Amino acid sequence: MSVLDDEVFQGKKYILAVDFINLAASTTKDYIDDIASYLVLNNFDKEVSSYLMDKYSRVTRVEHSQSHDYDVNTRNFLENCHSKVILSKSISLRLINDLKGDFYYSYEELESIGCIKKLKLELTAEAARVVRDKVRKYDENEIHFIYRKPIDKPEEPNAWQLNYFKLERFDIKTAACLLAGIEVRLIDEHEGESLFAEVFADYISYKLMFELAIDNNEVSFDDDLITSEDLQKYLFRIGYVLKGFNDWLRIEPAKPLVDVQLPVIDSSLPKTPKVDHDEFTEKYEVLKKKHESLNKEFDKIKKQLMDATVELDDNTAASYQTTIGILLEIMKAPKGTEDKPAFPSEAAIIGLATEEAIFRQGKTSLENRFGVAKEALANERKKPHNLKRSSNPR
Repeated sequence: MSVLDDEVFQGKKYILAVDFINLAASTTKDYIDDIASYLVLNNFDKEVSSYLMDKYSRVTRVEHSQSHDYDVNTRNFLENCHSKVILSKSISLRLINDLKGDFYYSYEELESIGCIKKLKLELTAEAARVVRDKVRKYDENEIHFIYRKPIDKPEEPNAWQLNYFKLERFDIKTAACLLAGIEVRLIDEHEGESLFAEVFADYISYKLMFELAIDNNEVSFDDDLITSEDLQKYLFRIGYVLKGFNDWLRIEPAKPLVDVQLPVIDSSLPKTPKVDHDEFTEKYEVLKKKHESLNKEFDKIKKQLMDATVELDDNTAASYQTTIGILLEIMKAPKGTEDKPAFPSEAAIIGLATEEAIFRQGKTSLENRFGVAKEALANERKKPHNLKRSSNPR
């Protein structure tokens, strides 16, 4: 038994802040920046206390200052994790000082905080040691093998970008890889590694750019996908032009041709006389007025004719009736070599007219009109001047 056993035991009651975050990420399989966001949103920094430990394992609690109702060490550490450790599932032990994570938490206090209970962490010194060993081994053996081939000519698309050009739809990850000029496979393989944010910083910035654009309704992804044409137009609008992808948008629409002079095919042909626009306009107006005047005159005559057919004066009506009576007699009078009338009777004339349906003349109407015509003819013959004519020998 050592005289320092009790002090060592006391030191095992506390966990380094970096080890605590790595333990939470390892248990939940989440990214470090997501764990930091979860803790901030659940007011973890207001419920927990931080502790400092010297080289002799002496522990000192850091009291909250009067100007803050939260633990300052925890707040600064979580903000650094959220902003500096992006898309990584562990914090390299080399970043402890940079992230200001060289302080401790009490296991006992952590077990009493509600948001920590929900994570179902194994809050023991042994669990923290296992996670620390994994992170250390990862730092030593794997982090240096992340390799990304640089683009030789940024203005020329590489092979991966040319493949992306053929796609009809893009998700956010593929669209970001398009701009970064990398395979989606590289992202899937290395996402979560400590140096991922450093090696693929441009991919991360493009991904965040699309997410921010969606939040601000600058671009729309239906079912988390965007059409190739919409992506081309959006990238062109914000200044990203990829040769062979959306550089066609640089071409201005064709402008209408103005004042184009047609070339003379044969110089020997007479030239087309120059058209005096004002002269033709004046002639057009004169003809237009004449046309309008003729239309008015036509309408006037048409109306007069219609009025005339509606109602006849007494003399005109009597004259028409008398004429009809004479025609009836002629049509029934004997004529020709056989001395036979053209129509044997008035009924034959009415029958023929009815068959032809001339002006919709019916049998009854014709009988009435013929009767009136015959009576008008008889009355006309009774007049003195007609009696004299009828007594003269032919």
